[in-house]
Amino acid sequence: MNLLEALREVVTERGEDYVYPREEEGWTTNIGSCRYFLDDGTPACIFGAALTKMGYGKARIKEEVVIGTLLHELGDFTEAEELAASEAQARQDEGEPYGFVLRMYEEELTE
Repeated sequence: MNLLEALREVVTERGEDYVYPREEEGWTTNIGSCRYFLDDGTPACIFGAALTKMGYGKARIKEEVVIGTLLHELGDFTEAEELAASEAQARQDEGEPYGFVLRMYEEELTE
């Protein structure tokens, strides 16, 4: 499974209108504007959920690293995927729902 397929699965499961939880909705710490996982270990961010589906455990996903850098450090992703993920993540952090974030990723990936 590649990242695009995993993102599509996450959107199918959670719905296009799903917006990931914010600090005021259950986080006990705030690391920037994005968290890959909630405090209970549940994937929160679309990329945290997708990477989990791809077999990257929470131990390999560093909360303090932005998605483009994280994908680069994991070493299994193309530069196009890293850049597309960075753009899509920025929109998610602005409060956009998962469906919009997926479309943004797909658009950025094909540019």
